Amino acid sequence: MASPSEAEVQNQIGLTCKLLNETQKFGSVNTPNFVDMLDAIQQAQEGDYSAEALAAAEDMRGQMASTLGFAAGMLTPYLQQYAKVLGIPYADVGRIFRDMRADFVANAKSIKTRALSFGTPSFTGTGLATGIHRLTVDADGKVLENQTADTKTITCRRDRNSGADRHVEVFEFAGGAAEKDLLEVSGSGRTTEYRALDARDSQALISNPSFSDYTESGAAGSALSALDDWTVTTDVANLSADLVTYRDAVGDTNPAALEFGASDTITQVLNEVAKGTMDPDVPYHLQVAVKRKNSATGTLTLNLGSVSASVDLSTLTNDVWTILALDLDKDRWFREFNQDELAVSIAVATLAVGEVQVDDIIFAPMSPFDGSWYALVGGATPYLVDDVWTIADTETGAIIAYWLWLAFGEYLPTHASPTWADPV
Repeated sequence: MASPSEAEVQNQIGLTCKLLNETQKFGSVNTPNFVDMLDAIQQAQEGDYSAEALAAAEDMRGQMASTLGFAAGMLTPYLQQYAKVLGIPYADVGRIFRDMRADFVANAKSIKTRALSFGTPSFTGTGLATGIHRLTVDADGKVLENQTADTKTITCRRDRNSGADRHVEVFEFAGGAAEKDLLEVSGSGRTTEYRALDARDSQALISNPSFSDYTESGAAGSALSALDDWTVTTDVANLSADLVTYRDAVGDTNPAALEFGASDTITQVLNEVAKGTMDPDVPYHLQVAVKRKNSATGTLTLNLGSVSASVDLSTLTNDVWTILALDLDKDRWFREFNQDELAVSIAVATLAVGEVQVDDIIFAPMSPFDGSWYALVGGATPYLVDDVWTIADTETGAIIAYWLWLAFGEYLPTHASPTWADPV
């Protein structure tokens, strides 16, 4: 049999997705639809044989829904054929999608976007309202469309009074309630638990992340003569320790914030000190607490390898801690920031007046939930049980992207005007 072209394989996949989509639309979207008509039958039941009629109706729904369960089986052969067309040497669907994404990025290909709208987190509670960081793009900056358009809730389940340490409270991540079958899809039904991150999580990758290990040149409050595990570019005497910290850390017996009295840079090369190992397929969260003192001016820059985030000190309020973190974009991915001597650094430049303090570096892998990646970090005020975020996501919809996600939990690069259009 002749080998199909790429366009022909795309057409095969598109037609199969359309068949699945039209089946689901008849199931629960159209007017009338199968679910509504079945419900009307069930509501109308009376008589001696109602139980038998209801059982037969439920069996019919099960048979109807089971047809959508064939989605992966129907699409897998076409994906394997697509891999052959592209020269991808794998039969495993996960590896096929990985290499297909690379091909789509390299050749500016795309499918129609589901037009997911990611909601702004809404917080109720006593902790840090901005402490939830959500990443919705991959290492190429492409939207992660393999997730459910539902409302997520992230709820504190254990605090320092109920089984967790202070600042590392345990949270439950929950998606919207799942429907009984694929005839209707409104929520993921997923739940998992993650704890908030603190400086202890950073210690797998960097040493002395809260600047508590140092040597002063004289009495308490004097300039430093050493800052353990950090290299100072100009003069360690430009630095001092302040015992008024951003927040405490469990196990930290000598808490301190680091104060810059002049422009300078501190750097730590990761594999030379902590010697931690990073996962190329996981995004990372990096942040530091910053406090402006005495109307300081200048710029503070947080660097991770080849990416960075900066703040103009003059825009900060005096004596108030704020958080500086890497942008929530492709900069979070290992492939984007990796380099030979991968290092974390904090640079203060053009500090003409005043001082600036830094404390509590959080550097840790982000955690996956239903397609997105999350980092949950507290502030100076601990979280308490029942502190909660809600995040409401919506979508306009597409056919191919929707069924690749529903069948495999996968995605391809998308666009509003795609090179591979949805079937009509």
